Amino acid sequence: MSNLVVSTITTDTITNGTESISVNNNYKGTCRAWCNYNGLLNTIRSSYNISSVTDESTGEFRFNFTTAMPNDDYVLVSSAVANNQAVRQIGVGLQSNKLTTSCGVKSVFQTSTSSGYFDYEVCDVAFFSE
Repeated sequence: MSNLVVSTITTDTITNGTESISVNNNYKGTCRAWCNYNGLLNTIRSSYNISSVTDESTGEFRFNFTTAMPNDDYVLVSSAVANNQAVRQIGVGLQSNKLTTSCGVKSVFQTSTSSGYFDYEVCDVAFFSE
């Protein structure tokens, strides 16, 4: 077995001899974008392929992609965490319009006496596509 040690490799395409992929693309089914977002402070803690987050209203955010999705059939997986013990049930769901350049997300809460939109301290989203 041989070892190749280099500091930099420059290429546009990676191939296995049968299939090839641009180094600027992801493999099908991989996470194309993700974000750990603070809804209270409107700040991104960490992200991949998210250029910014637009705070549209309480509990309503738009995640803007650095590189657009190939189509609007992508999948959103999300979660939220609040340090408020009064919030017993939480949900983060997809807003009605998905674009290839951005996706709106709504975060909601529900207690035994009320429900509504809520800005969570930790809102995690991941977007998967072909």
